[in-house]
Amino acid sequence: MDVGAPSNFDRILDLYSHSHTSITKDIAAFRYTDEEIKQAIREVHQKNNYLLDPHGACGYLALKEGLEPGETGIFLATAHPAKFKETVEACIGEQINIPERLKAFMNKARQSYPLSNDYKSLSELIRMLSGH
Repeated sequence: MDVGAPSNFDRILDLYSHSHTSITKDIAAFRYTDEEIKQAIREVHQKNNYLLDPHGACGYLALKEGLEPGETGIFLATAHPAKFKETVEACIGEQINIPERLKAFMNKARQSYPLSNDYKSLSELIRMLSGH
């Protein structure tokens, strides 16, 4: 599945009945420059020996900026820094160790299937791919 154009914002609009006022009561947004993101990757790696990917660095910065005094928070990241290997390596000045399982996955051929926007097409593709 190619998720080149994720529809997260459409999902959020649906969850909040397209009400901007309702959305802003629960969700805050932050933005950072490329240099701020790179600096966060460097600093976290140097101070905590933890390797952020660029998206994780944005989450980390937003958490720091959004916390009120005395609050503690967490941020979650799902991408391995190797997905952004060149960028992360340039930030920390060293090579990233890529886990063997991730290397094997990254070396596989990419597969994508054109699919129309309906359940029947999805169901047929799943059956075909699973051999049923």
